[in-house]
Amino acid sequence: ERASNQYAGRIVAGLDVNSAEFAASFPDFIPVDPETCLTQPLSDRAYQAKKNQVDKEVMEVLNELFGREYLRRFPAIHRFLRIGLASHLIHLDTIEELLPERCALRNTALFTNPAVQELRKYVKIAFPWDNHYKYYADASGLPPHVLIMAEFKKQGKKIDALVPKIEEMLESHQMTGNVSVSQIRRIVESSPTIRNMSTVLAEISARLQDQQRFSNAAAADEDNSMGRVGDQFDMFDHPDGHRRHFPPEYTLQNCKLQFMYQLWHCGDGTQRICPIKDFTPRDRSVWSRRMNKSYSELKSLMESIDHAARNNNVATRARMTRADAQNCFLAGYSEINVKTTTPSGKVRDIAQLKWQSALRYRQKKV
Repeated sequence: ERASNQYAGRIVAGLDVNSAEFAASFPDFIPVDPETCLTQPLSDRAYQAKKNQVDKEVMEVLNELFGREYLRRFPAIHRFLRIGLASHLIHLDTIEELLPERCALRNTALFTNPAVQELRKYVKIAFPWDNHYKYYADASGLPPHVLIMAEFKKQGKKIDALVPKIEEMLESHQMTGNVSVSQIRRIVESSPTIRNMSTVLAEISARLQDQQRFSNAAAADEDNSMGRVGDQFDMFDHPDGHRRHFPPEYTLQNCKLQFMYQLWHCGDGTQRICPIKDFTPRDRSVWSRRMNKSYSELKSLMESIDHAARNNNVATRARMTRADAQNCFLAGYSEINVKTTTPSGKVRDIAQLKWQSALRYRQKKV
């Protein structure tokens, strides 16, 4: 689904946009037990075999509810009906509590068919910090602050899980009685989990710094809707006697894609540099051939995000505030044809890529 649709769906479902729980998955039929997969993880082959069996059971129920021939003619709605059925089952207790006793809906197959009730045990939702979250399709339409809060929650879960591990390490080292701080520190620092968490927390810190940069730039450029030189932005003297929209030492910084999109459309209010998209050919005449090539590549990347945002019904304008640019970015960045997984299979956060990395990972359209 498009990012804007997923964002709107979470809002309509009543999820709190200012909490980590906003990143919750949609209800789906998942053939694993969340607790069991922590201690007995399934291989990809074993999981796929279970999934195929459950998918078959779900399809049989949908055929009974809506008619096999009808579904055969309209395969595009299968996914919609599957998620709808899962949503019905996960909210079944509340639905039965609210429906009047003599409501006609209670006599439909959704409530009376044993096969429908049997599927209920497979319906689950997941959060990014849950071990079974990997079995769901990648979520989109998540604001950056929600991703950061979800990451903190995930690291909190890891910290909670460290306590029994530390106790186990102490027992394995036969440490009884009083244990010195240096002994505990030595055991903890040797843990691969701690080393991995240090890396993740450093990434979170970098993201928070980026968010602070957004806030500072927005405060310095509060009225950016017109973007007039001399009002919000300056012209700068260059050694060749010309005045340009950027200072002589200016270069295209290789910053995060999200921040570059702000610079492209809104400029740098703290440095009083206009939006990059407004740089004229005469401005760029002092650049090297390589830097002009980078500008052309950047322009193509930014315009692809604009195009995707418009396809998701988020309008772009010639002059945008930072809030406008943020909305457009969230609506369009996930559809710029960047591969969402690394060669090792890890999920790649497109919004956190440097813009030049996003260019490198972009897949050519066939």
